[in-house]
Amino acid sequence: PGDPRWQVESQVDMSAEDPEHIYLIDHSWTYKTEEARTNLTSVPGLAKRMAGLMDLDDLEVEDVPDNEAVERIMEEKWKYSQTYSIASAANVEDRHPVWYILDEFGARIQHSDEPNFRMVPLLFLGDGFGYSLLFPVKDIKEGDRVTRDYVESPEAQDADIRKCLLCAWFPNPMTEVSSDQVEPDISFFQTG
Repeated sequence: PGDPRWQVESQVDMSAEDPEHIYLIDHSWTYKTEEARTNLTSVPGLAKRMAGLMDLDDLEVEDVPDNEAVERIMEEKWKYSQTYSIASAANVEDRHPVWYILDEFGARIQHSDEPNFRMVPLLFLGDGFGYSLLFPVKDIKEGDRVTRDYVESPEAQDADIRKCLLCAWFPNPMTEVSSDQVEPDISFFQTG
């Protein structure tokens, strides 16, 4: 993500209103953060696939990756990782975060602040696996770049928060933002 060497282009004209243009994208790795290192060393081919997907060309990954390979993948994975939460209907407070990395196709879709596609995670109860749905939100022409918003959320509407959320892909020192904490006035504490 964020690397303009890779991009996805439309092969046909698409209307945002056409229900035929909804695409399923696989998740190449679904993990819990506390189990990620173990996954990389115990799931055959996972470390090699992640190194390829993350363009870590200088990294030679064996069937059982060494510590250097695991650490490089762990460091890079945040540029590719996305999350959703699963909660029970009985207790929404018991949310379980699920982290995932899109497949090689999905990982090549670039960011735009004005995207022409939207991507949303989908948990398919038929097989219990997670996927992502990709669909156009604007009409596009053949040859147009396919883009999405990497940080689509209500919080990302604030310009400073958006810059912070995009830092994994587009580093920004945020030196123009004051770090002074503003205390609320006394009325804040007196209201119920």
